[in-house]
Amino acid sequence: MSRLNQHADFAVVAVEDDRVFVVDENLGGKSVTNDAEWVWACVATQWPARRLIYRDSIGRWDEIVIDGDGAAGFRPYSEHLPDTGI
Repeated sequence: MSRLNQHADFAVVAVEDDRVFVVDENLGGKSVTNDAEWVWACVATQWPARRLIYRDSIGRWDEIVIDGDGAAGFRPYSEHLPDTGI
């Protein structure tokens, strides 16, 4: 069965006052990078007005930034990381 139309598989690993950290689980669907708008919409529904930080499928941490039109942009993330044990 093809998963080409599936959304990204991700896990929320930490929630802080101003940011949410997610990890791309890389289970065969789209990557978080390639499905950033959908991932952001999922996270923002539960935790609005927080920054969205994610670890991509190669282990790099970045921030997803959504502009006024709902399009995703990315910027490197080099601030603190949560103690998640991952």
